[in-house]
Amino acid sequence: MAVELKDEDDVPLAFIFETNEPIFGPNHYIQAITRGEDLKTFRHMFRPPCECEECNQQYKTAINRDTRLPDGQFKQIKRYSSYVADEEAKTQASRAFKKISADRAYLKEQCYMNGNTILKRWKKLTPSERARHLLLVDNDLYQHQWADVIFSRKFAERLKVFRKAVAEGSVHWHGCIDLTQGRERRPYRNTFLLPYINVEALASDPLRLLNLLHNRTKYSPAEWAPYDTTILAKDWELGTFETAYSSVCIIMHGSEYGKVTRWEESAAHRWDIVGFPRAILTLEAQQKLLAFLRGIVEKLLEGFSRNDTSPQSDRFEKIIGLRSASPGGSSPDEFASTYLNQPFSAPPKFDIEELLSIAQTQLNMHGDNLWLLQTDPRYFRRYAKLLVDGGLATNLTKTNQYVCTHLELMQRAIQFWSWEGILEATLKLQATYRSFDVEVKVGEALSSQYNHALGSLEALLYDQLQRRIQAIRYTLLHRPGFQSKWNVKYVQRLQSMSVSIGRKVPGETPADVLYNDRLNFCTFALTDKEDIIIDNHEHTDPRRKDFSMLFAMFDEHLADCHKKKDKLELARLDEILYELFADMSSVHQMLSLVRWHRPHPPTPSIQDLKSSEDGKVWRYIEKQFFEQSTWRQIEWKDGKWVDHLRPELKECGSKKIAAEQRLATLLKNFMETPKPTGTRFSQTWLDQDASERAALSKFWEGMRARHEGTLRRLGFDASDIHSDLKVLSADRDAEYLAEIEAEKQAILTGIAARETEKEAKKLLKAQGKKVLQTQWGLEQPDPLVTPLSKLKIKRHGVAEQSADQHTTDEAPTAVQLESDATSATEEKICVGVSKRSLLIFRGMFPSNNPEERSRSVDWDAFVNAMGEEPISFVARHSAGGSAYSFEPSVKSKWFGKGKIVFHKPHPVPILDPIELSTNGKRMAKWFGWSEETFQLREK
Repeated sequence: MAVELKDEDDVPLAFIFETNEPIFGPNHYIQAITRGEDLKTFRHMFRPPCECEECNQQYKTAINRDTRLPDGQFKQIKRYSSYVADEEAKTQASRAFKKISADRAYLKEQCYMNGNTILKRWKKLTPSERARHLLLVDNDLYQHQWADVIFSRKFAERLKVFRKAVAEGSVHWHGCIDLTQGRERRPYRNTFLLPYINVEALASDPLRLLNLLHNRTKYSPAEWAPYDTTILAKDWELGTFETAYSSVCIIMHGSEYGKVTRWEESAAHRWDIVGFPRAILTLEAQQKLLAFLRGIVEKLLEGFSRNDTSPQSDRFEKIIGLRSASPGGSSPDEFASTYLNQPFSAPPKFDIEELLSIAQTQLNMHGDNLWLLQTDPRYFRRYAKLLVDGGLATNLTKTNQYVCTHLELMQRAIQFWSWEGILEATLKLQATYRSFDVEVKVGEALSSQYNHALGSLEALLYDQLQRRIQAIRYTLLHRPGFQSKWNVKYVQRLQSMSVSIGRKVPGETPADVLYNDRLNFCTFALTDKEDIIIDNHEHTDPRRKDFSMLFAMFDEHLADCHKKKDKLELARLDEILYELFADMSSVHQMLSLVRWHRPHPPTPSIQDLKSSEDGKVWRYIEKQFFEQSTWRQIEWKDGKWVDHLRPELKECGSKKIAAEQRLATLLKNFMETPKPTGTRFSQTWLDQDASERAALSKFWEGMRARHEGTLRRLGFDASDIHSDLKVLSADRDAEYLAEIEAEKQAILTGIAARETEKEAKKLLKAQGKKVLQTQWGLEQPDPLVTPLSKLKIKRHGVAEQSADQHTTDEAPTAVQLESDATSATEEKICVGVSKRSLLIFRGMFPSNNPEERSRSVDWDAFVNAMGEEPISFVARHSAGGSAYSFEPSVKSKWFGKGKIVFHKPHPVPILDPIELSTNGKRMAKWFGWSEETFQLREK
């Protein structure tokens, strides 16, 4: 039985409903819906089985969660449109699953028997011909990508018109309550059930549809269910889909997939079963997708017949099965976005090794950055200048620029410590899993310990994602490529500063700039507090925000700019912004991986975890370390700065300003210290180098004192303080100091050798003897670019091989930092390379030759050199920024030793001498590379 539910205007009829037993089960009742003081209607309402976070994503809410606006079924667009009895629910689910199975079987058979024909016919079509084929199968197929943001923009425009009418008095504001995004989207049900299926996406790249065919037939609907369910989250909450109510659930895993069962609390809360209203949408989406693909294949095979019943060659499997769709190729200057490719790739799933790999790689990269900032004056000067480039450098005094610089440098250390905590939580999850010698199976309850470890990691990642969003949102205001979009007033007084912020166009939202400034839209939307509409009209849960879609747009736009060689647009995203967005993307990728876990437990709150978790990152959170913002939110009153947001453990303003000024002075002293100039083989150069390094060490001594003071004020114990200060003490490392001394002695030896040679020449000249030149060029002493000591992250109990290659079977207690030299340096590897690559590697490990020390290298040439056999480091682009991971392949001499991340320079893809030598230092640190590693390959 299926009954259409209509709002009731007949008051007596509604009262009859209220005075008798509920018609549609115990969860059914009648609710009077009002608008202001006026009765609007009586509505059929259904309570979900429970009001927890998980059930509210499977059934429509029946309570007003937002006191400012009616929510859930109180809004007309979010009510249930019909009631479905248990038997009818079974029939609908069974019908959908049978159709899914039949279409999948057909597609699987055709790909196996006639895959080559399908491949050839689809690829040879032009984009316009592919578009015609798509529309012949589905004439209503949406034309454009990014339907979500397009409809959000349209809704924003309509809302502005409505609000203007309210302001003019022609419309009552109560009508705004039922003016919702879901109402605007409802006629486009298929578009939002399958947001990645549209003419633009499938016609522009032939591999997308072919990969879709391959992966939807290779993997079962149950394997795709978590992804297909998740991408509907926002539109479920908006009320986009007309939905029927039934109290039953649908099994979403294994051989029982698609079958109806009774609601059971534990299984529903871990998403092994899903409430019928939400689950039937997933089945419907899968059914429509496979029916669409079947229509395409039937169209492509029209007029094709074979007498032979044997399958064609395996060319389809080789070409499609072993590669994924890519937006524009695989050359070094193109993007291969995981976000763009995800709908057309294998179904995403939880992978603990991938989690560990991301966390370890990011920790290594941020650790390298801190290490270089403390030990390489040239690197520090370059990076410090980049940090304040744009509005800060233009508008602030020199002193306040120095203040901003050291605040941003401390943020880089905080990023490192946050990744340290993320890695520790990931290791704890892995150890918890290993401690139970039982396989985690979908459909079975997780142990309480594993549940807790998984939930705490998800909560931590979400917390860190939000903190990164906040940091980038502030940074965007001042960066050269975006400062023109904001009205920023810089107020400087009493040795401190503040800013007032507003959009150039008041009230402008991301949706407003979607078409005229796509890059501004992407950065704005990614760092928005809630979602694309910023108007407080319709609140959606920020946890449902579709970052994957926004990162996909971001990557597509950048890829398009690279194709068009639009250097001006690419230049707007400078090195600092690329770095920040890549970091944010890495956190989001980890969060997504955790959310793919099935069974998936409810996520605990940060407040609950602060008291139950014992890792250092949780002590940071409990003691409000992350709230010690580098930028105080302040206002001006009576000639004094006043904090208008003051956490319980906030630092006294006057003490903060005094500490900032001390560090600004130390930074000023370093920046004004002359850089070493002239030949390296002189006492003047040595003295200048020693003065520069001493000034840099003095600054970092101040940074250590500042951080130690913060930790003591917040009540951290000695072990936490020691652990943190070790990260900021690379300039005091004994091995580093020994290497600097060795470099100094090598130069002194060279100076003495030169003086001896000069004296010998003078003596011979005085004796009237002819001086014969026996050597052309100086005899080079040992290379002066030293592989500085390594800040090594020791990982306990990790099977994943990483750059440090240090594993044990111990349970993780904490991430330990050691100064051990890399094991890779013990194994001296020497490889032969081409002349072109040898020049690049000499630039990474420059000798005393001025030409090598000033060499710049094209990024593509660097990528090709790294990929040349037998070096064989494969470069893969990471979404959301300029980061590329380089991992040795099986052909590499360094296979299995982990991977490393380098950032592609922007907007001009040229590695300057500082960047090139920095890459060399990092390769020396993690893989033991040196100048002696490379020699010219014999022909």
